[in-house]
Amino acid sequence: NGIVIPLSDIDTRLIGHHNFYNIGMGAIDITGGNVDTLTKSNNKIENCFINKTAQKSFWEAVSVRGCGTTIKNNNISNTPMQVIRPWGSLHTIEYNEIYDALHENDDCGIIYWGGNSVLRGTMVQYNYMHDTEAQYELADNKHSALYWDDLQSGMSAQKNIFANIDGSSLFLNGAGATTHKYNTTVNSDKVFNLQNHAQRLLSTVSQADAFTTIQTAKNELPDKELYYSTFTGLEELLENGKNPLYYNEITNNFSVGTDKGTVESEYTTYSTVKDNQVVSSGDYFVNAAAQDYRIKSSAASSVNDYSSLLNEDNFDIKNIFNYIIFFYF
Repeated sequence: NGIVIPLSDIDTRLIGHHNFYNIGMGAIDITGGNVDTLTKSNNKIENCFINKTAQKSFWEAVSVRGCGTTIKNNNISNTPMQVIRPWGSLHTIEYNEIYDALHENDDCGIIYWGGNSVLRGTMVQYNYMHDTEAQYELADNKHSALYWDDLQSGMSAQKNIFANIDGSSLFLNGAGATTHKYNTTVNSDKVFNLQNHAQRLLSTVSQADAFTTIQTAKNELPDKELYYSTFTGLEELLENGKNPLYYNEITNNFSVGTDKGTVESEYTTYSTVKDNQVVSSGDYFVNAAAQDYRIKSSAASSVNDYSSLLNEDNFDIKNIFNYIIFFYF
């Protein structure tokens, strides 16, 4: 009932081509790299089937800590809790299929991290996340594909596909300096749930994490010059008291059959939220029945950002399903 692969202080390690099934806690928990110097671990979690984890505990299927781990080309499903928690900085999560998740929990995301305004730079791209359904009534729709919580800042998501999400594709709960663009959302409850949760936290110190609040973050920052030059907006936040919601860029996303959702006024005041196309219905996809939600070329004239969204001209859907093809054929 413990973690199947727990690794600490490991660099340049590949966890690949494994099957994880029917696990009481999580499948993988790996720590590597150095967040003080922003030195990447170059650890990789690739081409794994991970199914039915967290059967007896509140635990993610995959946790990565430290700096610079890549999670790529995995198939992760049947996870009642959160799926991936990327603690630290400069991680990459790409080309994964993740589905059948979050159904025994609320206030969570398929990919979730919260409470850290300093450790930034994680990229989420080219993933297909789909079919989440909560078994319990959701509190304030806190159920999302991507959930950046409690001042968590500096996360980026681009060119992902979200389908049949019971909740929103993106939940910002007081987050700043995030980027969310060229993503496609299909037949979900909401595209956005953008809430100003920042002000309440400014006077709160978490005993669990010294970086949680802005007051402690400045004092605990290991190398101010390095961090300020690497991460946009961090110096303004810590030194000049700029509102935590600055520098979000939520633009050029496309959605079908999904309500735009909640965008509280502070986000439109301090951040950029624009050019997001929302349509109620239509024939836009290569093969929706087969879950191929790339935009088809014949719909290009109806989609504002066709050339930048995942479409049949610029993206091979087999990139996401790479492991399935490799394993069976």
